[in-house]
Amino acid sequence: MTRPILRVLLLMGLCIGLAPAVAQDAAADLYTGEVPVTGRGDGERAAATARALAQVVVKLTGDSEAPRHPLVARQLRSAQALERSHSYRQDTDTTPGGAPSYRQTLVVRFDRSGVDALVGAAGLPTWPAPRPPVTLLLAIDDGRGARVVNAQQVNVVRPLSTRGAERGLAFQLPRDGAVDVDPVWELQPRAAAGREPALLGKLYRGAGGWTAQWALVVDGEVLERWTSEEADARQAMAAGADGAADAMARRFAVEAVAGTPETVVVTVEGVHGSDDYLRLMGYLQSLAVVRSIVPEAEAGGGRLRLTLDLASGLVGFENLVASGDVLTSMPGGAGPVFLLRP
Repeated sequence: MTRPILRVLLLMGLCIGLAPAVAQDAAADLYTGEVPVTGRGDGERAAATARALAQVVVKLTGDSEAPRHPLVARQLRSAQALERSHSYRQDTDTTPGGAPSYRQTLVVRFDRSGVDALVGAAGLPTWPAPRPPVTLLLAIDDGRGARVVNAQQVNVVRPLSTRGAERGLAFQLPRDGAVDVDPVWELQPRAAAGREPALLGKLYRGAGGWTAQWALVVDGEVLERWTSEEADARQAMAAGADGAADAMARRFAVEAVAGTPETVVVTVEGVHGSDDYLRLMGYLQSLAVVRSIVPEAEAGGGRLRLTLDLASGLVGFENLVASGDVLTSMPGGAGPVFLLRP
């Protein structure tokens, strides 16, 4: 890419600080969500954790609408129940004017088995891992001639790589001079030979801003084509990652079968007093698969019997319970028996 084009991109705010090699590490951990925050208060962290869990569900399923599923939406209100750990990261960017810009990110790592159980209970498809990195072959023309972005210019495509990480995709760029610009600009599948899966794209100025045309190549064929038109080139670029994730999820996601809703009577041991009772009820209410709880009777000796209305059946409930550290299943009982851990 020539120096004049790079200067144009700098003025647009595309080259803003250092980025990892096209966000491969961020996309690798499907069970970690990263969301921007302005503070570290409990209220903001709870809300940000919900957004992080929604991001993880989208990465796992490949479906940007998955967080709207009733079961998932309910669990988002208690997202911290599936949290394994969290940390904060502060990044420094450089604005187009050269001034430093700081942003804070909450990084939340969720329990893998718990999230898997939630997705399975909702009957959502799962996009299996590992996922191969997608070669990005992007030609940009601001009116001075098209050039293919190479591995030394990762910051230029940061909006696309960041969105890719949010969708569970990693992108890699070709070496400088390794790709002929003409077949990329024409979105010809042969441009991706030996580099599949590959996202071919061309970005250029349009009448109202920027236009990007895309083609996703898998197994030597164009899996899907789409166009994004935005006033901001960064948004037009990000649409490439969204389109690629949508298309690949439709191709590779595996359908799941949700459990059948049912009402079951369970026995919980280890409930010795009001503190244990409140902790148990609070935990059960945090599980999206539990629609209602009716205490039946105390069986004595710290045993409590409950009727649970379960959205995905006993199997979905047991999977979520197994991922946590509050209840543990006790085999050998006449019915489902769980122990409330100290």
